Amino acid sequence: MNIENLLAQLLVFKGLTEPQRQRILDISEINQYQYGEHIFDEGTDSHDLYVVLEGKVDILIDPALQGNVEEGTIGMKKIAEKIQGTSLGEISLIDKYPSPNSAICASKDTKLLRFSKDALARLYQDDPDIGYKITQNIATILSAKVRERNSLVAQQALSNYYLYFFCEELSAEAYQCDSIIPLNKKLVIRDKHQFMLSGSDSISGVVPKKEDIDIAFF
Repeated sequence: MNIENLLAQLLVFKGLTEPQRQRILDISEINQYQYGEHIFDEGTDSHDLYVVLEGKVDILIDPALQGNVEEGTIGMKKIAEKIQGTSLGEISLIDKYPSPNSAICASKDTKLLRFSKDALARLYQDDPDIGYKITQNIATILSAKVRERNSLVAQQALSNYYLYFFCEELSAEAYQCDSIIPLNKKLVIRDKHQFMLSGSDSISGVVPKKEDIDIAFF
């Protein structure tokens, strides 16, 4: 594997000249991990950048640390997967906050190229053009993530609208599910006394109390 060619393909290093990429390589180190080994943990001070050379890394969050559920009631949730030729930890280079997620090795003999924040900071001082380009690239990466998150929020808002409409209209008779077809998903609504599953044809049930609704999308 030609590591320099790999770096040239990464957005975080876009625009760097060949000599600049070589300087980046000179401050890096290769770390090897085994399946299940933690690379960094959510809530810890991890401020390094990683590039996956071989293997796979799972990015996870702990819902309890996010404040969404009671601690111990649910396990870690996988939110992304990093494979060969992808990077992780970009946001840690531009803020001083603890890591927003955990990274765990998801395959045998995973190799990562690691760049410490301190080493990169020294390089930026020595060659400000490198620092400018990498910072601009990270801003582009984070902007794309924000746009994606905004899209998900909009989809969730739309889902809530159709759920509200569905609950208002549902009766004891069979109900045509045209109103929730735009979700393009199966919708499960469950309360303490009944279980109802939407399909392409119809759904039967009675209106549950809104405060008892438990919803999941598949």
